[in-house]
Amino acid sequence: MLNRGKTVFAENCAGCHSSKKPTDGSAPGSEGEKAWYRTHVMDPDFFTGNFLGDEVPRPVSVIGTNATRAAATNAMRGHIWDNFSSETYKSRAKVGVLPLTNPFDGTPITPPYELQGNGPGYYRPPSLISLWTSAPYLHNNMVGDDPKGDSSVVGRMRAFQDGIEKMLMIKPRPNIIWKTSAPSYINIPGSYLNDNKVLGPVLLKLIKDIDPSVISGGNIHIGPVPQGTPINLLSNLDLDGHGRHPEDPLKGRLAVAKALSSVLKAMLEIKHGGLQGDAANAALMKAVPDLLAANKCPDFIEDKGHEYGTALPEPDKRALIELLKTF
Repeated sequence: MLNRGKTVFAENCAGCHSSKKPTDGSAPGSEGEKAWYRTHVMDPDFFTGNFLGDEVPRPVSVIGTNATRAAATNAMRGHIWDNFSSETYKSRAKVGVLPLTNPFDGTPITPPYELQGNGPGYYRPPSLISLWTSAPYLHNNMVGDDPKGDSSVVGRMRAFQDGIEKMLMIKPRPNIIWKTSAPSYINIPGSYLNDNKVLGPVLLKLIKDIDPSVISGGNIHIGPVPQGTPINLLSNLDLDGHGRHPEDPLKGRLAVAKALSSVLKAMLEIKHGGLQGDAANAALMKAVPDLLAANKCPDFIEDKGHEYGTALPEPDKRALIELLKTF
């Protein structure tokens, strides 16, 4: 079974999860690369001194996992962490459009979401060393049950088994979306808008015109946000106005102003009408298109992507799992 697992690993995993690379000139992802790995994984020394990762950034559009972390822009040229990022990072190719969906009805988000370039939009493959100790999986730890404080070998193996079976889709993934667990509020420091000399005055005027009661102590207190609202629908709102439309700042500012106007009106309807449950959600739904259009990264499903090996026959998946236990 371990030998079969090595072959499955060679054909489906080694291209990203091996620091030992073909020495015969085979191109990444080619059949020649797979053939090289099929031969060399049987060498008893292949996994010795192998980092089981290659540190090569891959586009999130290829990996398919949640893009929110990859969409961070602080290290881009001209941004706040510019001095901490390499020229290699700042010269990366733009990833482009991601096929994201509305978290309420599953329809495509319009206008289509496009990651900024150059720099954002990539993840590096993690090492698989001691994979059995580190479930749940993906960069946000969303695939598999948490060991819940049981760090014993038994507890870790239980978490590994659940997580790896969901990674390979032997068990289904639940398509997790982080949502508010109770009616809640979003707070915006007044100083944030005051410091934004371009967009701040516009947003403050909107707030005062629509619902001045949300201003308390100079800060903005928006709500109640209905229970069950996708958290990133509001927390990823791009208050600077240039995240979705860096090439057209005015368009970005208008999108943010429209989104904030829509959400203030929805919250006002919920608050003054004493709406709860389905009625509150129905009021919020009126603001969803504008919120999505001004969202810096409207990617909501947390446990998606990295579907490599998921189409394999189950015996091959089981053989791979046995091999992964030995890393």
